[in-house]
Amino acid sequence: MVSFLVSVIVITFNSSKYIIETLESIKRQSYLELELIVTDDASNDDTLQVVQKWTESNKDRFNRVEIVRSETNTGITPNINRGIKSAKGVYIKLIAGDDLLLETCIEESVRYCNERNLDFAFSKVLPFIDAKDDRKLEVKLRYEKEKNDRIFKLPNKKQYKKILGGFSLYINGLVFKASFIENIGLFDEAYEMMEDYPFVLKISSMGYKMELIGLELVKYRVRSPDTSKNIKKTRRYILHMKNLSDFEKKEIIPRVKKEKMYLTLLDIYIRRLERKIISSTDNNLVEKLGRLVGYFSILKIADRIKKQYYVIKNKEKCDE
Repeated sequence: MVSFLVSVIVITFNSSKYIIETLESIKRQSYLELELIVTDDASNDDTLQVVQKWTESNKDRFNRVEIVRSETNTGITPNINRGIKSAKGVYIKLIAGDDLLLETCIEESVRYCNERNLDFAFSKVLPFIDAKDDRKLEVKLRYEKEKNDRIFKLPNKKQYKKILGGFSLYINGLVFKASFIENIGLFDEAYEMMEDYPFVLKISSMGYKMELIGLELVKYRVRSPDTSKNIKKTRRYILHMKNLSDFEKKEIIPRVKKEKMYLTLLDIYIRRLERKIISSTDNNLVEKLGRLVGYFSILKIADRIKKQYYVIKNKEKCDE
């Protein structure tokens, strides 16, 4: 296989607890021609100090190392773009500062794209729980993963409609050519805390079919329920929800109307009302009311039924 320089861009914000694990997983890559870029969004913990110390000890492993710092907290999307602008590789691999690359991730990703002359591809992603063992949650995560993988079997037009319906992809598995991201424009900074949904909608609407590397190459850390509950109170999470609402209004709803996807349109309005009620107060009763509104989403009902069947079926297998 021809060897290209690959830029691994690590996206950090208050990542000191896990960043060493992430960096070590990059260091262990079987692919040798790597540059490491860590782009930090004004962390207020000791992420930068930890990264600086680790890179000083391990810089000989990489063709080049750069730490990109921001003096102010700008959000995920601008942070990613700063990393991309600093990259010199032919291919770019993004990874969050708490996720992990499996040992052959870069090698297999580059091989797949190069042999098929692809500008980008997604690998399978292996979610793992940042908490004590939770068998039920593990099965639900496996269901979400398998559902995620199925979209890649569809032609572009059907992928596009799935995304319009709110289908989420594990963007953690994405690898792309630097020339590709430059040609289509960087990630959309109008949505500073939501990089993935606008990106996959853009490439899908441009006629690109999303391809799947049939290997699990990235481990995606799933936060424990208690941690997730705390995250929901942060400014970054609140901004993410605003980004989602703005994106739906500006991009999703007009496209759904154009495609005459009226059931999807109804579901979008139900989900928007659910989020509005839940985010309006800390009152548990009001939050339950918002959840109740969400239960009228036909698409969510169908998905809940499929997920519950999957959980029961797989639990029975485990009990055998």
